[in-house]
Amino acid sequence: MPKRPLCTLCLLLMAFLFLGDMLGLPLIRTSPVPASVRHYIEENPSSRISGEVDSSEGKNLVLNHARLVSGKESFPICSVKVRLGKEESFAPGTVLLLTGTLNEIEGPGNPGEFNFRQYYAARNIYYSMDDASVEASSQDHSLICSLILRLRNTLADALSKTAGSDAPLFSAIALGDRHGLSDEVSLLFQLSGILHILSISGLHISLLGISLRNLLLKAGAGLHASVLISLSFLVLFCLITGNGISALRAVIMYLVSSFGMITGRIYDMLSALSLAAILLLLERPACLFDTGFLLSFTAAVGAGGVCPTLEKLWKSSSRRKSARPSGLRKKVSKSMLLSFSVLFSTLPVTLYTSGEVSLAGIFLNLLAVPAAGAILLSAVGAMLAGCIYVPAGTLIALPGRALFRLLRLASELCVRLPFAGMITGKPSGFRIFIYYAILAAVLLLLAAAGSRKSRTSGMHIRSPLLRRIILGEAFPPFILAVLTAAALSVLLVRPLPLLSITCLDIGQGDSIVIRTPENRAFLVDGGSSDHSNPARYQLLPYLKSQGISHIDAIFVSHTDTDHISGILTFLEYRSRHLTRISADALVLPDWQNPPDAYGDLIRAAEAAGVRVVYASRGDCFRDDGMIFRILSPVAGTCVTDPNDDGMVMQAEYGDFSALFTGDISTASEDALLNAGLISDVDFLKAAHHGSRYSSGEAFLQASAPEIAVISCSKTNKYGHPAPEAVERLIRAGCQVEYTMKSGAVTVYVKSGRMFVSRFRNDSNIDEAFRRRNRESRQAKCTSYFVTVPKVFPKARRSS
Repeated sequence: MPKRPLCTLCLLLMAFLFLGDMLGLPLIRTSPVPASVRHYIEENPSSRISGEVDSSEGKNLVLNHARLVSGKESFPICSVKVRLGKEESFAPGTVLLLTGTLNEIEGPGNPGEFNFRQYYAARNIYYSMDDASVEASSQDHSLICSLILRLRNTLADALSKTAGSDAPLFSAIALGDRHGLSDEVSLLFQLSGILHILSISGLHISLLGISLRNLLLKAGAGLHASVLISLSFLVLFCLITGNGISALRAVIMYLVSSFGMITGRIYDMLSALSLAAILLLLERPACLFDTGFLLSFTAAVGAGGVCPTLEKLWKSSSRRKSARPSGLRKKVSKSMLLSFSVLFSTLPVTLYTSGEVSLAGIFLNLLAVPAAGAILLSAVGAMLAGCIYVPAGTLIALPGRALFRLLRLASELCVRLPFAGMITGKPSGFRIFIYYAILAAVLLLLAAAGSRKSRTSGMHIRSPLLRRIILGEAFPPFILAVLTAAALSVLLVRPLPLLSITCLDIGQGDSIVIRTPENRAFLVDGGSSDHSNPARYQLLPYLKSQGISHIDAIFVSHTDTDHISGILTFLEYRSRHLTRISADALVLPDWQNPPDAYGDLIRAAEAAGVRVVYASRGDCFRDDGMIFRILSPVAGTCVTDPNDDGMVMQAEYGDFSALFTGDISTASEDALLNAGLISDVDFLKAAHHGSRYSSGEAFLQASAPEIAVISCSKTNKYGHPAPEAVERLIRAGCQVEYTMKSGAVTVYVKSGRMFVSRFRNDSNIDEAFRRRNRESRQAKCTSYFVTVPKVFPKARRSS
C-alpha cells in the first residue's frame, strides 16, 4: 500500500462512507432529500414535480434534476422514475411538469429479494411517480442526447434485422439492453456461473478499446491518434449503453492506461482501479452497496491483485520442475489461475447476492470469457454493418450466434451435473469481513515470501528444508489450503436452524416456509395475484438466502392463483433444470371434480419428478420431529368453493403447534369446531388474508393463538385486512403481524419461547394504513397498530 497511495485513499473513502452510513448520515442507504420534504411527500402523495427527461421508453421515463413543486416553492428531490398514465415519447432534455402519485422507492420485502431501493439509489433515484400526467412540457431539448438516443435505436434496429432470434442476446451484450432476454437464458447462465457475459462488463469495454487501438496502430495511425479515437469511441459506447457502473470503471481505467502509454509511464492496474472507485463513489456514494459496483471491482481486484500473486507462485513451482511447461499448458494454467482468482474475490458478493455458487463456472469460464469477447465483436460488427447493408451484418453475426449456441449447450450440460454448484445461503457481514481478512493475510504472506527470495538469493544454506522455509517455498500449499478452508468454513458452513415459520411478503397471496432443527423444509402455498413471477423474485431468492436446497413437502391449501402461481413456476423451473432447489412431494387436497388448475399442478409435479400425495381429514404426515395433521377436507369432497373446501392443516413439533387455514370462511371454521377438530395452538395463519368473513370469535376462542400473521398486499382492492377481523384477533389476545407492513414475518421457537422477527419496519406504511382506516366506512380499530413486544413466553396449554 505505501507504493500505491490511491489504494490507501480509496480504502479510507470507503471506510468513511461505511461509517457514515452506520451513523445514519444520508449518504448511501438513506435518501438525501431533507426530512421535511420527505414528510411532506408522505402526507401528500399526490404531488407535482418538474424535471429534465433523461430517458423515455413507452410509459416509463426518468427525470433528472427533479424538483417537488408546492405552490410557488420547489425543492430538489434528485432523480425520479416515472410511470405515465398513457404512452408518450419525449426527447432527452425536455423539461416536464408532471402530476401523479409520488412515493419513495420501496426496499425488499423478503430476505434474498433484490434490493430495488439500493439499485436506484446508486443511480441517484429515490422516488417513483405512478399514473403521472403531463401538465406542461418545454419545446427545447438536448440535441446531443437526442442524437445518441437516435443512434441507439438505429443500432438496436440493425441488430434485430441481422441477429434474428439472437437479437435480445446481442442487444444485452452490445447495448446493455436486457429487457428482451428470456427467463430461461438468464436462469441457465446464472446457474452455470456465466451470467456476467450477458451484460456490459469492464472486460468488454477494455476489449473493444484495445482492439480498436491496435487496429488503428496497424493501419498506420500514430499513437496519439489511435488512443484519442479509441477513447472517443469508448466514451460514445458508454453513453449509448447507459453509463453503467462497469462501463464507467472500464473507461476510466482505459483512460489511465492510455495516458500511461502516451507519457511512457508504467500502468498499475490496482491504482487505476482505485482511481475509478474514488471518482464513482464521490459522484454516487450509494454505489458502495450496489451489487454491480461490488462485483465489478472485486472481479477486477481478483484479476489485477490476486491473480498476479498466484502466477508468481505457479512460475516459481514450475522452475523447480525439470520439464518446461508447453505453450498450451501455460495458457490453460494462466486461465485457470485467473478464473480461481476472480472466483475467490467475488465469492462473498456472489453468495450475499444470490445465496448460491456455481462450481462448474470455474471451468466453463475458460470457454465463456474468450467466447464472450468474440460474441461482442461479432455483435458490434453486425450492428455497424447492418446500418449500411443488412446481408453483410447477418454474415458477421453468424460466428457470434454459433458461439452463443455452444455456450448454451455447455451450460445445459453443466447444470445437469450432480456437483455443478451448491446453495449455501447468504453470509453475514461479519463472516464476509473475516473471509477478506484471511484472503488479504494470504496475499501479504505470499508477497513477503517473494521478498525473502530476493533478499536471500545469494545466501548459501546447506539444509534443503531450511532453505525452502526461508525462501517461502515450503508453505504455499498450506496457504492455498487456508484460502480454500476460508471459502468453505467461513462462508459456506451454516449452523443448524431453529424451528421457524416464515410468512413471506408475496403481495396478495400466501407463501409460508417451515424449517425444523433437523434442517427439514416445508412449503405451505406459494402464489400471488398481483406479483409477477413470485417464484423467481420472492420464493426462490428467500430459499437460497437461507441455504435451503431441498423442500421435503409442498402443501397446497387450494388452487386459486394467489396460492399456487409460484408453485407452478417452481415446478416448471425444476423440470427444465433452471433451479438447484428440489422437492420431494406435492400434497394436494383430496377432491372430486377439481378445477383445471388442480390438473395443471399434477402434470407440473410429474414433469419435475415430484410425487403427488392426496390428503384428507384424518391423514397424518410425520418427518423427523414434525407432524402435520390434516383437518379438512373430507376425502372425496366435491368442490363447490375452492376456498371453503380447501386444506386446513395443523403442524406440531414437540409442544409447539401451528394452524394453517388457507382461505376458509367462518362457515368452514364452524364446521371444524362442530367436528371437535380445533384445539389450542400457538401460531395461526389468519384465514383469507384477514377477510371480514373469516377468523370468527368462536373459532379464535377455541384455537387461542398467541400470534397470527395476515398475508396480503397493502394495495389490494379487497380491503384486506378488514378492521373487524383484526379487532376480533386482538380481542382474542392475539399478537397480529402483517406482511404488507413488516415484510416477511418469521416466528422462531426455542426453549419454550417464541420470537418474532420482522424483515422491515416502515413507518410510512403504518401511516398509510392509519389514513386508509380513517377514510374507511368501517369502524375504526384503535389498537390496529399497537406496539407489541417481540419476545414473550409461550402460553400454557389448557388440559
